[in-house]
Amino acid sequence: MLPEAARFFLETTSIRGVGKIVKTQNVFLSRLWALFVLASTSLLCYSVFKIIVDYLQYDVNIQTYHDIDDATPFPAVSICNNQAFSKNAYRLWADNRVRSPSEFNRQLRQKALRMLSDPEFRAAYSSANQSARQQLRESIQNRAYMSMHTSLVMDNSRTYYQNTAANDSILLGHERNESLVECVIKYSSRQALGTKGCHDPMLNVTLFSDPNFFNCMTIEFNEDSWSEVLSLTLIVWLGPDENYDMRHRQGFLYDVFEQAYGLRVAIHEPRTQPKILERGIQTEPGKMNEIKYQPVRFVRENTPKKPCISPEETSHVKLRDLYNEYNYDQELCLDSKVQAMVLE
Repeated sequence: MLPEAARFFLETTSIRGVGKIVKTQNVFLSRLWALFVLASTSLLCYSVFKIIVDYLQYDVNIQTYHDIDDATPFPAVSICNNQAFSKNAYRLWADNRVRSPSEFNRQLRQKALRMLSDPEFRAAYSSANQSARQQLRESIQNRAYMSMHTSLVMDNSRTYYQNTAANDSILLGHERNESLVECVIKYSSRQALGTKGCHDPMLNVTLFSDPNFFNCMTIEFNEDSWSEVLSLTLIVWLGPDENYDMRHRQGFLYDVFEQAYGLRVAIHEPRTQPKILERGIQTEPGKMNEIKYQPVRFVRENTPKKPCISPEETSHVKLRDLYNEYNYDQELCLDSKVQAMVLE
């Protein structure tokens, strides 16, 4: 039997279904109501638990709006040359100040050869019994695969970039005054010609590095000129001739499948990091043909807690890439977190 105080509470409480448990004369119905109240309470507790867990994940909801005919700033233009190396690169290679692609290719082949012709394996194989020889044969097969991977797949511009010092990779790439031959700015019904390298008070030209293109450039206008500019025309030098200094112009074997001529161009909002590969457009003199196809395997991960947020305001948060700083961007922040997870 229930105590009198407990029975009085159950009979007078406003919690739905609880009063039915003690007021119903039928035992079966009373137990059915008790089961209903217990199930509802369990579901409530589970829902509250899920809400707390979701809150602690710090998921961010982003709302986007489309404003028609709204005054928008003139976009930034980022360009990358598919011919990644400048004339200065050939001088550095000739003076042996920076390892050339030919030397890098030779070192890869030597490393692959050393992996295959290890004398310790031969000595161990000749003195091993039958079961040990089977294990050694499997190990040799694995080494042969790694040797092939080293000499073929790793022979590409990205691996060369990763094995070159950051300052040297900048020296190998194109410079501002060399690449930007001329720029024409049209604003407020007037037209202005910029100097070589686009040195103009209205323009900011920044250099950023990419493992596929080495030096890339972003051309964007000052905030005071955003609303006045109507168009920007660039004349860009596409790099040395294909037969320029063949001694050091060693083509990367794996890059044969990705060869392109011309520029990779990305149009994006000012002060944001360009997605040159994901959203860039391939441009080439005389033709324009590009087909994008990217098979992707999605792996669902929880949103990181308080991503990229420091004690300062979000608007003051800067994301750094090499020598450049960019304004806070949720997508760029998540990309940096994914990179950290991959490296970990």
